[in-house]
Amino acid sequence: MRKIFKSEIFQKVSALIIFANFAQSIVEAQLIGARDNDPSRDGIQDVFERVNTAVALIFLVELTINAYGYWFQPFIRNPWSWLDMFVVATSLLALGPLRIPTSVIRFMRAIRIIRLFNRFTNLRKLITALTLSILPMFNAFMLFLLISSIYAIMGVSIFGHDYPEDFMVFDRAFLALFRITAGDTWVPSLPVLRDDGSLNWRGAAFVISYIMWVSSNHRSRVVLPLYLLYFSVSANHEFEVNSFCLV
Repeated sequence: MRKIFKSEIFQKVSALIIFANFAQSIVEAQLIGARDNDPSRDGIQDVFERVNTAVALIFLVELTINAYGYWFQPFIRNPWSWLDMFVVATSLLALGPLRIPTSVIRFMRAIRIIRLFNRFTNLRKLITALTLSILPMFNAFMLFLLISSIYAIMGVSIFGHDYPEDFMVFDRAFLALFRITAGDTWVPSLPVLRDDGSLNWRGAAFVISYIMWVSSNHRSRVVLPLYLLYFSVSANHEFEVNSFCLV
């Protein structure tokens, strides 16, 4: 069974079925969408339901072959096996007698594409890098929230009375600063020039310092190096996982 599962033909056929089923989910969302109770769509919906049932059974057979070939520790200790079991379980749950909302069922079917990550090494490295970098990225994000909150409190204290549109309360100020982080160039209600044509130096210093020390540093100098670091680490991690599973 292990040789069958590891064969190139088996993996390519499996990846093709996964991709085709994802494409079918896109077509189903386009043709049916939220019109589940439309009688004119019953025929198409029945076809999609039969295809989804067949694909779910195919995935179950594939998971059974994988489990039989790598049972016990190589299968249980491989995180991709847990992912496969989760996807297959949700696929079978969508076929059960439970009255699950259609939107939830479609979501369960859409996440089957995740199984494609286990078929391609480069995709696995990307997912592993993202997984390993969750905690450091969370720490960087908490630092961003802390500095943004400090700036928001400063904004309320300095500009709250003059520019209440964006700085009357904390949440407005925080949202205005977050928009700058997301790509906005300036706070809309905070003018660059005063009425007499002179520079609004307080507003300019406030926004420019925030852009320099928060937006640029957080996005380009913290997040990207962390991701690149853990992407390189993921290559070694992927090798260790594969080496253990092949034992």
